[in-house]
Amino acid sequence: MELKGIKGIDTFVQNTEPSIKYSGDVWIRPGKQSKLVWSRDKWNRPFWKDVVSKILWGSWL
Repeated sequence: MELKGIKGIDTFVQNTEPSIKYSGDVWIRPGKQSKLVWSRDKWNRPFWKDVVSKILWGSWL
């Protein structure tokens, strides 16, 4: 099975935004207590999508 559109999946644990990112990459930002995934909106524009709210921060670590 060939996966299209996913070039690599990395997990970054840092407060600064990663400079190189691909679809599916995860950015855990400890200073803001957030977990984000690099994604695209309905107009195909890239953005970081927040997938874990601050309320749930402690439950997934």
